[in-house]
Amino acid sequence: MNLIKKFILIGLVLIFIISNNTIFSLVTTASSSSNFAPGPKLVHLKGQGDDVSPKFILEEGVSIITMNYDGKSNFIVQLMNENGDLVDLLVNETGSFKGSKAIGVRKDNFMGAKPGAYIVNVTADGNWEILIEQPRPKDAKSLPINFKGKSYGVSSFFTLNEGLTTFKMTHDGKSNFIITLLNSNGRLTELLVNEIGSYSGKKAIGVKKNNFIGAKPGIYILSVMADGNWSISIKLL
Repeated sequence: MNLIKKFILIGLVLIFIISNNTIFSLVTTASSSSNFAPGPKLVHLKGQGDDVSPKFILEEGVSIITMNYDGKSNFIVQLMNENGDLVDLLVNETGSFKGSKAIGVRKDNFMGAKPGAYIVNVTADGNWEILIEQPRPKDAKSLPINFKGKSYGVSSFFTLNEGLTTFKMTHDGKSNFIITLLNSNGRLTELLVNEIGSYSGKKAIGVKKNNFIGAKPGIYILSVMADGNWSISIKLL
């Protein structure tokens, strides 16, 4: 097999065809925006039916996992470390699925992902695709800011400054509605809502430099678990 080298402005793409059904790609990108520092490698997994990926590396910070599936039966994606521990159940749904989830990767995580080697264990009866990004933002938009989406989703990065901040959240689905707030270093800072079914409500948090557990001024991202349409409005009081 000939090795073809091609320079691309945004990076160098190496694609390895593992089998007739599964493609695993490692993409080294150079950020096209001054808002992001050069980040770790992008992991691209694509397959059909039940499968196990090769090992890939998660570095400290935020990882965003985007998953697509066109099957009719269960779609289950488990994140497992190289010791065989189940670290995160990324998705467990029935039927076609399209959504994203943000997780924090930290050395001091007690139960979540720590920096190291991982695989994904996929249960499916159709075609699926998984993209794992590890963005490293240098700055982000300030409040007020609004987000909306459907099903599982991840917001863009935004900045929280010191003071009292409110989150207004709505959901029109029938299943779980969970929103977590993570900082750009991957620390889970707040569980903003954890309800079942339709929801409309607000939550206030204090953003302080001397917070030991809660939010401090900095860059943040939201990870949403839902089965319906959702909206989030954030403002500083």
